[in-house]
Amino acid sequence: MTTARSIRFGVVGLHGFSRSHIGSIQRLEQTGAPVKLAAAVAYARGQDEAYAASLEAAGVRLVPDVDTLLALKKELNVVTVPVGIALHVPMAEKALQAGYSVYLEKPVTGAIQDFDRLAAVERQTPGPLFIGFQDIFQPSLWELKRRLIAGELGSLRRAVVMAAWPRPRSYYARNAWAGRLSMDGTWVLDSPLNNACAHFINLVLFLAGADLSAAACPMEVTAELYRANPIESADTTAVRVRTAEGVDIVFVASHACELARGPVFRLECEGGEVTGDRGKVPDNDWHLHRRSGQADRIAVMPTWADPFEHVALFLRGEKPAPICSLAMARPHTLVVNGAHLSSPIHDIPAALCGEVTRPDNDGQSLACRFVKGMNDCLNACFEKGCLPSESGAAGWARPGNPVDVSQLTVFFLPK
Repeated sequence: MTTARSIRFGVVGLHGFSRSHIGSIQRLEQTGAPVKLAAAVAYARGQDEAYAASLEAAGVRLVPDVDTLLALKKELNVVTVPVGIALHVPMAEKALQAGYSVYLEKPVTGAIQDFDRLAAVERQTPGPLFIGFQDIFQPSLWELKRRLIAGELGSLRRAVVMAAWPRPRSYYARNAWAGRLSMDGTWVLDSPLNNACAHFINLVLFLAGADLSAAACPMEVTAELYRANPIESADTTAVRVRTAEGVDIVFVASHACELARGPVFRLECEGGEVTGDRGKVPDNDWHLHRRSGQADRIAVMPTWADPFEHVALFLRGEKPAPICSLAMARPHTLVVNGAHLSSPIHDIPAALCGEVTRPDNDGQSLACRFVKGMNDCLNACFEKGCLPSESGAAGWARPGNPVDVSQLTVFFLPK
């Protein structure tokens, strides 16, 4: 059971990704972790009254709006913000200024100027602010970074990541900002790079950092952005990032593919490499391969930690618990901005696209648009550590221009 020292959470929302936050906190509470779901904003409780009633029966206080939630000074320690990207910064600012610690869902935002505005607010308030890049909360990732910094495989030179993550047409109709570049005057830049697969580029940026708790500093970004779906932003993204630490990062991801694979990782070091396959079940471990032939592994899933538990442990003073800070996420926003400055969004010709139907978890058929040969292109990019235009497997691909992001403080796209 939870105790008087439990960290009390208030969640903004009952539906969408808010339900994931609620479920995670409730599961931890049931296992005896030092967390308690104390309140939630139920501004649309009529969408599922039975669910709202079940939360109230479990002792969760439901309030009609965010202002009422923030007024619960004596009942809450942390406010979690699982809302649309355009609302991330203003809502996190409001919660910080009200004196709360905040767990903000990833990505932080769409534009670096909005990110830095939030960072200024965090510096002026008690905080802290945690960012929902869940991989950075994992002990296995920190162990891997310790071993990389210790030089077990020599210096890290290049990191390659690929994710083939098909998404149905309905994915882009689930809310008002999906597939958008901006929303109500705020940059969103929704894409695999800044949403579903953002975890994985952020993960390797963290591993490439020179210090244990710091991510790498992007210096130059070259990108290729494409869309097969009728959306404003990109459903296929590829970037090459050159960092101040001397590590090159190649990331390719698409929602417009026929088959799912990954994310798969390859970290190329002077004395060997590290590989990982998050989509491979049951082996999700990090595998260390030395040029001498010696192999080792770091277990991932057996030690997988719920970020909310680590937030609670951190706030209780148990600071060795890994967390993702705002500073650890800034390089990701720089890369996203650099990508959109590097490349226009190219439309992939309809003649190169097809459509398949897949069942969802409820057995409903979902239509998915894909680019013929996209999986071959993604696989070639991963094997070669290159972008689609360099792969030899994508006649539709067009190279982007290198962009210096080392001093970028304001992002905008000309109309």
